[in-house]
Parts: sequence; structure tokens; C-alpha cells
Amino acid sequence: MKKTAVVICNYNKKEDVINCLRSVLEQDCLGSVDIYLVDNASSDGSVEALTESFPVINDGTVRLIVNSENLGGSGGFNTGLRAALDHGGYGYYMCVDNDAELDEKCISNLAVFLETHEDFGMACAKVYDREQPGVIQQYGLFIDYNNFSTVSPNCGKTDEDNLPEFIECDTAPACALMVRAEVVDKIGILPEENFLYWDDTEWCAGCREAGYKIACVGNALAVHAMGAKKEAVTTFPTYYAWRNWLRYFMRHTPDKLRERMCIVMLSYLFEDIYSAFYQGDSPKIRTLTAAFDDALHGVTGKAAEGIIGPVAGDPVRFAKISRGRRSVNIISDGYSDVPYLVAKNILKAADHDMRIYIDGTGEDGDKLNGEPDINVKICSSIFKLDDLSNKYIYVDMNMCVLESEDDAYYVMNYGYGRETFISMYRDLMLRKMK
Repeated sequence: MKKTAVVICNYNKKEDVINCLRSVLEQDCLGSVDIYLVDNASSDGSVEALTESFPVINDGTVRLIVNSENLGGSGGFNTGLRAALDHGGYGYYMCVDNDAELDEKCISNLAVFLETHEDFGMACAKVYDREQPGVIQQYGLFIDYNNFSTVSPNCGKTDEDNLPEFIECDTAPACALMVRAEVVDKIGILPEENFLYWDDTEWCAGCREAGYKIACVGNALAVHAMGAKKEAVTTFPTYYAWRNWLRYFMRHTPDKLRERMCIVMLSYLFEDIYSAFYQGDSPKIRTLTAAFDDALHGVTGKAAEGIIGPVAGDPVRFAKISRGRRSVNIISDGYSDVPYLVAKNILKAADHDMRIYIDGTGEDGDKLNGEPDINVKICSSIFKLDDLSNKYIYVDMNMCVLESEDDAYYVMNYGYGRETFISMYRDLMLRKMK
């Protein structure tokens, strides 16, 4: 097996990165692995905890590099990749997220795959959801030019679904991604202009443009935390996700699909802006409009001062749900994570004790006896509902609440606002792509 440089990037995930590093140190091919552990100026004691837990740090097996500031995901990984490139002698480079853990054969199986498939330049592990053992988070990631997003068709499946030994795919996440040295020589390291999000997707695009294929490998296993379960407290992820998502499709959409891409992306953007307006969330509106403006004008790197702000949410409407009620039943309607955030928001806004049930089951496993005071139903977007009868209170993925006739008025006007927004910005967006 050719020698591999493994780069772990950490920022304020002390417990996660300890487990991550331990899993890398338990690899069956450790003699062929050098580890570059990069800390992005964490403030949670990560560096101290790591040096206490692992005497091997800086003895030659693990090199700890501490950045003086947070350089983002791509900047953190690149700190380690540059150190590995300066060292030289590696056949492969591998990026591992701090909240990922590798099976003991993960690295060797990825290396064997690349050694036996010379036309592939990148190989990613099959990634399972850490919070749902045995459930696949990602095994094959594709660029969807119908919806202008990425799609993971095997997400939510298990090994009982008879999946192939490997999947050739369009892109792969950097949570457990191995890259040939010759690919890095040709396309360079991760694009740092993104700072966060979509940087690995851009890197994979460069790999394909250089003539190499990308695979997810079924016998290389990893588990990874599902970050989407965590409630955002600032608009930090909103800015980078939106700016870099727009930039990716503005750069890579085929000419014949560009006008449609503008219409679809502007529709998505308007929904988020309208949702924030509906909730009275001024910081989010400011962040979204800045992300759009920066994407149009090619602004990259860290967000400028004043763009990131606290998430305001919609405590008033959640308070209305709880007012005068002692029991609420949340109908998940197939949405697995959202009901728990809804329950948290209802309880936070309540000024009295309440019992919350999700699909008739309470937090302690007790069953709902009789009818609740109110049923709350989860939906993808309240602005796309046909049912405005007030039979249910609806809450959507953005935590927008449809509770009253006044709320229904906003919903009815959504379509007119969206068409106006698209008409205003479609031609401008198209010009900025040329």
C-alpha cells in the first residue's frame, strides 16, 4: 500500500475529534499512515484535551498544527495538506471530518480501491448516520440539474438493500475522502475561497474535469454526525451555504439550463427570504440578501462584518400554539428530525407545563390518551399548502407556523411575491454568469 497522509480538521468539537483521532490510530494500515491534525483556533479546550489523551501527538505519527484563527473547513484541511505536500512521499491524501469515525479497514480499503481502479481519482467511504446505527447517510452523491442541488439516493437505506460494491458518483463529501497524489498535483488542494460548504463539491468538479472518476466504496466504512439535527443559533451557516450553493451552479450549470437554473434558484431564495420576513427575522433577511449579492459579484472568503447575526425565530406564533393548552400532538408526516425542533420551540415559548406527543407518543414513551388539545402537522413549506382550513396548525421545515386567518393571508400572497422577485432578478443573474 502506498503511504497515505490523513488530515483531520477540528473546530470546537473536543469530544468528537478525540473519537475521530482514536479511530484513525486504530487503522489496520497505521504503519503506512501519517496523521496531520489541524485545529482551527478552537476555544473549547480541544488542543489541551488532545495532547492529554494522545501521547503519540508530535512523536512522528501525529503532527498537531494549531492555526491562529479559524480558516474554515477548506482552510483547515489545506493547512494539513500543505504540510503533507511539503513532507512529500505520499501516494494518497485523505480528509477526515472531526465528527467522523472510521472503521479499522477504511483507509486500507480506499487505498486498495484506488490502486486497482486507475481511472478513479477520488474515493469516499460509505458513510453511516452516527445517531441512527446501520442507517446510511451517504453512499453515492450526485449533482441534480433538475432541482439544482445534490442528491444522495441511498440516504436512509441499510445494508439489507443489496447495494453495489462501489458507486461511481458526481461528487463526494470530505468527511472521509481519499485523493490520489497525482490528482492533487493537477488540480491543487481544496478551494479556500468557499471558506465553508461546497468546497468539496468544487474539488470533485475539478477532479472530473481533469479526466478522473469519483467513487463511493462499499467496504470502506465510516460514521458521521448529521449536522442538520443541530439547531442553528446564528446565520453563519446560512450565509456560506447559500453563497457557495449559488456560486457552484452559476459556475457549472450547462448553458442550455442557465435560465431555468436562475428561475429555480431564485424561487428557493425567495422562499427563505419570505419565511424570514414572515417570522420577523431581520438578521436572516440581511444574511440571505448579502449571500445573494456576494454570489452575484464574486465575493468569496469570510463574510464581511455585519452580515452574520443571531437567529431570531418566531416565538410569538409558537407561544400562540401553547396558549391555554396542556397537550399538543405533533404529526410528523414522514419528517424524522423536524418534530423534535418544533417540540423544543413550543416548550420554549410556553409559560406553563405542557405535554408534547409526537405521533401519539410522549417523551417517556407514554401514549396519548384521547384527543390532544391541538394537533400540529409538519409540512415542507406552509407557503405551498392547499389546506388553509385551520383544521391543523402547520409548522414547516423553516419553523414557520400557520396558525390563524391572518397567517393564511401571507400564504395566499406568497405566489405573487415570488413571481415578482424572479422577474426582478432573473436577467441580472443571467448577466452575471456570462
